[in-house]
Amino acid sequence: MNFSMDSTRINNFVPPGRTSKPLYKPIQGINTTQTQGTQENTETTTPQPTDTTLTPEQLKKARVDSLIKAQDKARNSKRLQARDGKTFCNEGVKMTLKQLGMPLQEAGITHKKGYAYTANTMAKNMSESAQEENGYWLEVDPKRAQELANDGIVVVGAQSRKGHGHVVTVRPGYDPSENPMINNVGTNNKVKRANYAFDRDLPVHYYAPRTDANSIK
Repeated sequence: MNFSMDSTRINNFVPPGRTSKPLYKPIQGINTTQTQGTQENTETTTPQPTDTTLTPEQLKKARVDSLIKAQDKARNSKRLQARDGKTFCNEGVKMTLKQLGMPLQEAGITHKKGYAYTANTMAKNMSESAQEENGYWLEVDPKRAQELANDGIVVVGAQSRKGHGHVVTVRPGYDPSENPMINNVGTNNKVKRANYAFDRDLPVHYYAPRTDANSIK
């Protein structure tokens, strides 16, 4: 079966639960604001309906393509390359989720002023959310994390550590296993197995948006 789509239909695609078009130029332009001495771009978009004319496989392909593009942009960003002993995993997750139109503050990824929380704070926020009956996040096991990513659903891997924690997103396109493939922004910005990014002596937790995860069988 041919799952290719014309550019107009792809540009109008919105993943389930999203309120803005991911990865494409905002319809109403960009507003530039100053926050704590750091210039940020705030995109204003016009909500677009999900294209119900696409088949389930076409929708899946569009989700996966959008996720890969968002991950690639974060991983290859010059601003997020390790330097001077500093790494930017939290900013990498923020950038990835922002590109996909996810509600960053509701998801516990950013402060209300727009800056990214530390990895440890993100891990804490997602853990607390997952324990709530209707929390934004749902905790999943590693195999399920890879399955969901393969369906184009964002999955964040998080590990709390003394000092600095670590957060990543799961990379689609690989067989489910106890050692998912991840999009890593850190000491080395690479696509690699989770065991090469996390401390093996500490647990890693995986979280997917509850609504999205429950929509995938």
